[in-house]
Amino acid sequence: MIREILEKLFSKGVYMSLKLVNGSEDVFKKYLEDNVPELTPSRDPHLTLIYSKKKFDGEVKTVEYEVTGVVKGFAIFGQKGERALVAEIDSNDIKDRNEKLVDDYGFISDFDEYKPHITLAYDLPDNFDLSKLPKFPQPLTFGKESVSELELNWVKKAK
Repeated sequence: MIREILEKLFSKGVYMSLKLVNGSEDVFKKYLEDNVPELTPSRDPHLTLIYSKKKFDGEVKTVEYEVTGVVKGFAIFGQKGERALVAEIDSNDIKDRNEKLVDDYGFISDFDEYKPHITLAYDLPDNFDLSKLPKFPQPLTFGKESVSELELNWVKKAK
């Protein structure tokens, strides 16, 4: 079902995301409190669906659906001074949606491959040890697809 149709000029590019739904946001926040309380947590946990710096002028359709994903591990994204701790998500449905959006709209990523992920925290210290993080306790449910103009200074805005 089409939830929203936006027609506008995305001069900086397009960002699409999925929100955590059905209690998954609470589970996610509890994991952060219990396991990385010293870090600056993400204020708005969400899964990155599209990050395309290609200018886009047209209609972007979001759809309503629910999909589950499993936290397959943790990684560090970014460079010194702007490092973020992310939970990498395993979900063929999410990967398929990303591919469909790329095919339908011609979105282009700066990254070699799409890696579904949720940012847990920003300002990661250089000595942060990923191996100390316990396994994530359960699958997560995603929904509420949204689209916006790409924010190139996302680290500063997300804190």
